[in-house]
Amino acid sequence: MFPAQAMAEFIKCRGHRVTLMTDDRGVRFVEDNVYDDVLNVGDISSFLGVIRLLKESLKMAVSNRPDVVWGFGGKISAVPIVAARIFGIKFGAHQSDFIIGRANRAIARICGSLAVGYRESVEHYKECKFRIVYTGTPVRKCFWSIPRVKRLSDDVINVLVTGGSQGAKFWQNAMREALLLLSNSERRRIAVTHQCRCDQVAEVREIYEKMGLAGFFVTGFIRDMASEFAKSHVIFSRAGASTISEIMASGRAAFFVPYPFAADNHQYFNAKVIVDAGAAWMCCEKDTDGSDFGVRNEAMRLSGAGCDAVNNFHQRALLERENQNDQISYCASQMARVLTTCLYEFDEVIAMSDNAKSIACESSAELLFSFMTEYESKTNVSEK
Repeated sequence: MFPAQAMAEFIKCRGHRVTLMTDDRGVRFVEDNVYDDVLNVGDISSFLGVIRLLKESLKMAVSNRPDVVWGFGGKISAVPIVAARIFGIKFGAHQSDFIIGRANRAIARICGSLAVGYRESVEHYKECKFRIVYTGTPVRKCFWSIPRVKRLSDDVINVLVTGGSQGAKFWQNAMREALLLLSNSERRRIAVTHQCRCDQVAEVREIYEKMGLAGFFVTGFIRDMASEFAKSHVIFSRAGASTISEIMASGRAAFFVPYPFAADNHQYFNAKVIVDAGAAWMCCEKDTDGSDFGVRNEAMRLSGAGCDAVNNFHQRALLERENQNDQISYCASQMARVLTTCLYEFDEVIAMSDNAKSIACESSAELLFSFMTEYESKTNVSEK
């Protein structure tokens, strides 16, 4: 939804009209005054829902007659694009994730090309029979304007946890375990903002009340995420492509735990590209005992938990506390290492934040717009 919104902002600034077609899930994230029109097709999880989506797509193609129909992945994109093809309307798609989804693969085979958010995807899919064009993933302007992360002025680390709905229980358990690995004095230097499911707010708040933190705020939904990014020093998050793009544009260090049930494990590959660039930490949720040695060693190296860090007094103290509690998950121990890195080695956090900003593609909306309109000038765009 958010790459589509960023694209809509860019297109409207150039005097074009933008209509969004979405379902019940996506309409929750629609902000005022972004689109000229919003078509909500309801619940499309059932067969009848797909039939309704097809009906509305055909109606849109006939009545609106858009110049371009553009998809950002999923079933909600594929069906309207089929309608666009039937009526001879220009169409295309953008893939934010490193791994190309099934819907976008089908669309790319039809139109012969696909815009992608990861530069590395071009090489990864070089054997495909359709053209892969790197444009980056469009990010809303409010994230690009976030100031560079500042050195600690009050000795307090601001941590943002975006738990969302995907495995939200994991985040509250992992944060509780990670904080318990820290000393009382270390916890007094940490302030946490935690976004979780609405039905878990009271439960998560109770956890933090017992931790003796510098401060905490628990909420079911953050409307102005850019403001929260601006206040944070480090972000703990899943690894959806749009979230990663916004974190990179903001220039913030992040610890990613890919959603283990994502299709084709795409969140892992999303995060790995960023970790390889030295712009984030990562640990797999399933890796509770360090059995995935590749990710384990990578996470330990990047979180300052290698040989040099063991010689550090604070990291050594953390290691001793880990050894005393064999019930702590591997992910939680890595999160605790990241927190101690923030507390005692903040220059590493600043360097990681700068790396994040350097690999973000600020011209992605312009590149994608050029890709959309490379054949002819358009005046009306419909997004999915």
